Amino acid sequence: MRAVNPYFALETPSSLSGWTTLSALADRVVLHERVARTRAALGAGPLRAAASVDFLGVASRVISPALLALVGSAVTPALSLDTVWWRDAVPGPMRLAVTASATSASLVDAVVSPVLVPLLDAYAMTFALSRMVLWGNMASAVNGAATQLGAASVAAGVLSAPPFEGTAQSLPPWFRRNSCCLLYRFAGAGMCGDCVLP
Repeated sequence: MRAVNPYFALETPSSLSGWTTLSALADRVVLHERVARTRAALGAGPLRAAASVDFLGVASRVISPALLALVGSAVTPALSLDTVWWRDAVPGPMRLAVTASATSASLVDAVVSPVLVPLLDAYAMTFALSRMVLWGNMASAVNGAATQLGAASVAAGVLSAPPFEGTAQSLPPWFRRNSCCLLYRFAGAGMCGDCVLP
């Protein structure tokens, strides 16, 4: 299957010069710099809210191509923080490249546990963010990617099982999460369609 939009794209650069592995985001200085850029782009608002929105973007960016592969071929690359490479793209989502050869039939085993859970912990500890909010962001990322792919049943299967149990009030195709990503804390941003607050 081909990429649906830039969130689903994976690059194969001839050189990784200028690229950084996702493991760098576990560094507090690098993470603060990234979230500060996100906050500046969003406008006036709390740093914690910017961190939540930034993690939602990272989770969406990592999950989308993995889910595309899973829907298209029933397997997805088995990733790690050291095999996923990123660089900023302005405007647009972060650019992503992957150096991995193994595959898995489980989105949780291949992507969520080895890549996104450590990043979730880094965001939570660095910005005193609720893990419930961050898990909700990850659930939203799964649902958002699946919606773009017309794969609600795949998302429902992922979100109804550990470690996503309890992150949603209702599962796809009528997804509503159990927490808020805090985007509304920025003037004019409004609320996401799957937010718990309305």
